[in-house]
Amino acid sequence: MRLWAGVRDDPFFFDLDAFNATRAAPPAPRFTNPGRNFFAGLNTLVLVFGVESARLTSNGANPTLRIWSSTNRVGEIGINSGFSGSWYDRQNPGYGTHIEVLPPASAGAPSRVAIAWYVYNRFNQQRWIVGDGALNADGRSVTITNAIVTTGGLFPPAFAPSQVQSRQFGTINLAFTDCNNGTMTFTSTDSEFNSGSVPLNRLTAIQNLPCALLSAGQIDRMGRPGINTVAIDVLASTGKKDMYNRASDPTQWASQFSAEIQSNLAALDTLDGTTGNALLPAATLASVLVDDRLVINVGRPQCDAYLAVETGNTTFCGGRTLARDVIDDSLGAIVGPGVSDNVANDSTFLTDFPFLGQAN
Repeated sequence: MRLWAGVRDDPFFFDLDAFNATRAAPPAPRFTNPGRNFFAGLNTLVLVFGVESARLTSNGANPTLRIWSSTNRVGEIGINSGFSGSWYDRQNPGYGTHIEVLPPASAGAPSRVAIAWYVYNRFNQQRWIVGDGALNADGRSVTITNAIVTTGGLFPPAFAPSQVQSRQFGTINLAFTDCNNGTMTFTSTDSEFNSGSVPLNRLTAIQNLPCALLSAGQIDRMGRPGINTVAIDVLASTGKKDMYNRASDPTQWASQFSAEIQSNLAALDTLDGTTGNALLPAATLASVLVDDRLVINVGRPQCDAYLAVETGNTTFCGGRTLARDVIDDSLGAIVGPGVSDNVANDSTFLTDFPFLGQAN
């Protein structure tokens, strides 16, 4: 097995700007001749694996492979330091919470969140409620079980620490949906207060402290080139592009995205002015493309035909070779014969591993 990782010339070639212009102002394609390769001169980080096919196919007994890759986030997830600042209920200004994200109590432990809630009790008296807790496993919430309420202090210089009284308030849970919105739920054991919940909206942020609320797990996937670009959220946003990237179970893809892909394929079929001249009817083609994995039969030595296995071509191995114009293949299959972005390969590939051209 061989592995090469590093920066190489981006092998993709596609007039992405013209495609986006077409999507923004249908029905006529906005491709020009010649087209402009959006990826010309760009580099990309590549991971190239060389694996003996016999190891993947039970020595040739199962020659057909379905290949896809995913990108997964494994760290820097959940609430980060950018959540520090002042928060309040936008519909009921006049009280609020100061939040600070703190380092873990020990190496490897979750970050902590400290709060100071400036509020009133049921008898119209001002109160401070403070506490801290470690982030929960979801990374988006924190449960504070040691919240206390203080009374008895005086304005400086008459302030005397010995006069300040602290008693248990109860439990506070903070949960955030993004960097600007969340909910504070509280259960009080103190008769001065009730239990309930209030929305939290960001009021202030710390300068030069960016906020992010990132989730663990798969955040992107790729099988066939351009499927998410061409067949998801094409003419109108359905919010499914991120959902598509996060979908990690191939057995669920058909139920999740067949209708979306079919609808977009039917619309794209009209772009050349002729309806019904796509390679296959929209429903049939959607059933092929929704399984977004490269299908390769390694028992066939010739490999310069995209979608060969899916379309029943028994001569070629399928998959996608680096120099193959898969965008023109896709446009011809989806829109109609002869439709092209008029962009050709401009990379100089190597004849041996790792095959991709030297970085620009």
